[in-house]
Amino acid sequence: MTRAFPLYATLLLCSVCLKAQTIDNYKDSAITVSVDVYLKKLLSIKEDVYTIGGDPQSILKLDDRIIRKYQQQLLKSDSSIYIHMDGTGVLYEGRMESDSILKFIRIDNTHNINYNNGGYPFLHNGNIFILGGYGFWKSNGLLKKFNYLDKEWDVSPLSKEIYPPSMPKPSIWYNRKEERIYLLYEKATNDAIINTVNEKNIENKSFILDLKTMTWIEHMPLHKQAFEIITKGVFQMQHQRGFYFIHGIELYTADIISNKIYKMSDKSYSQSFSRVLLQDLYFCSDNKIYFKSKKSNTLDSLILPMKKFIEEPYPIFKRSLPEEVYWSSAILLLISISLFVYKFLSGSSENPNLKAEDPFFTTRFTVIEISLIELLLDKGRKKQRADIDDLNYVLGVKDKSIGLQKKVRSEAIHGINEKFRYMTGYDNCLICSERSEADKRYFEYFIPKELIRDVRTILNR
Repeated sequence: MTRAFPLYATLLLCSVCLKAQTIDNYKDSAITVSVDVYLKKLLSIKEDVYTIGGDPQSILKLDDRIIRKYQQQLLKSDSSIYIHMDGTGVLYEGRMESDSILKFIRIDNTHNINYNNGGYPFLHNGNIFILGGYGFWKSNGLLKKFNYLDKEWDVSPLSKEIYPPSMPKPSIWYNRKEERIYLLYEKATNDAIINTVNEKNIENKSFILDLKTMTWIEHMPLHKQAFEIITKGVFQMQHQRGFYFIHGIELYTADIISNKIYKMSDKSYSQSFSRVLLQDLYFCSDNKIYFKSKKSNTLDSLILPMKKFIEEPYPIFKRSLPEEVYWSSAILLLISISLFVYKFLSGSSENPNLKAEDPFFTTRFTVIEISLIELLLDKGRKKQRADIDDLNYVLGVKDKSIGLQKKVRSEAIHGINEKFRYMTGYDNCLICSERSEADKRYFEYFIPKELIRDVRTILNR
């Protein structure tokens, strides 16, 4: 057995390498396609169209026994049209031969395949990119850009590597106007077999990729209910404000711009949308979905009336206000409440113990303060303490100046402690700090064990 294993590993490695080289003798370099009603409609649209996922052999009828099995991804700008073979790097450019003939010419020199399965291809400022993908038992967070000069795919350096889920999961939206890509959640895969329902590596962290600076910016996390339906959703179809997706038997649209989720109220539209997904080469333009019927080879369309969608009672992301407005308002509110509590206590000889049923009681802690308290409670359950970075993250100032971080932390902790004393009549601080045993230069923050029950009662946890 010990001697057989190296031989087996060698054979396996050789088979992988050989498979990665199987398109060296690829012959389908130019393919002529008749412009049918579907392509005619697509070419007539004078705007960029979000990437269209097609079945194998949907447009290009390929002879190569390996490449012909891959899905064909159609990319269209206002003046150009391309087809990328999913997972391969093989790229064709469409050129009009006449009003009825479109000739696709292979423009890449790809040798290795199976390295970006399920990646997200898109057009941006005349360039072709692929974000992420899975290959050789591991996903990646690389951004590949097609190099027209060398006819190869170059890696565009990013500020860090973020791992998007494999498409067509509802996870990515490209905002052309802002030149940004929204990644709603992260999922790294490091398995020999892709398991799309495996949730162990899903992170409730959303990011924005600024394509002008090639920098990832951490965004707001998804709302709990939005996270549930989006991560378990399927069949994303992008539109100008976000994307449609299916969860169970329900059809949703996520409006990224307004930070809202809508559910289709008319089940007949949901079923029609699901049937469109069974067709070939569908795309969306101005909330109208065009598709090519597999049976009749004719062009058809489906309009999804926005009035049929009902807004859900929760947003996509946890906050809907711009960060600057949010934190300015939060700090002003925190200062106002602290002054009010101080004046109230100064004019009173005793601190009343408020009960949970008192309506005034429920308004004492702000959303930010509750988030900070819950962080410390969670750390306490794990027998841990929070550090400065943990507090900065929850308070939303991790990327701000050190002076602002210190000011916000101090005001937040002071406000929470003052309110806790007022609510309970205790003299104790709810949030305490001690110098770290590992590094005396830094403080660690915690809630004393004897106060945990009281604060949970206040939060009704």
